[in-house]
Amino acid sequence: MNRMSFYMAGLLMVTVVSNVCAGFTLTSQELLNFIDESGPMGGEDADRIIEIMNPLQQTSEARLGDNIASTTYDYNWLNDIGIADFNSIISHQMRSTFGISTGTRHQIFIETDVDLIVTFDGSIDYSHT
Repeated sequence: MNRMSFYMAGLLMVTVVSNVCAGFTLTSQELLNFIDESGPMGGEDADRIIEIMNPLQQTSEARLGDNIASTTYDYNWLNDIGIADFNSIISHQMRSTFGISTGTRHQIFIETDVDLIVTFDGSIDYSHT
């Protein structure tokens, strides 16, 4: 009887480890800051981060005159066990408001190796002046 109990515990442990080791892949992403002026002066500026490194600690900024859209990114992840932290600090400064629009877009698409219940942890801090 003792051998059977030990064998079943061993099977259970192997199953749990195989589930915990499931991971994910970042399949596509877009990190973008932009400013657009539709007024008489016109103009636009945009800054995209195309390639996301791991970890990512980077600042992106679009500027048009005194108007600024900026983001500081602090991302890191562990693909093999599916844990990630995505944190951003976003700041938009609009000095002239006629016809000016600013924007920040974060899109990150993740594909898991197996069907998982996924929990994401992250934060976005935003300020607008």
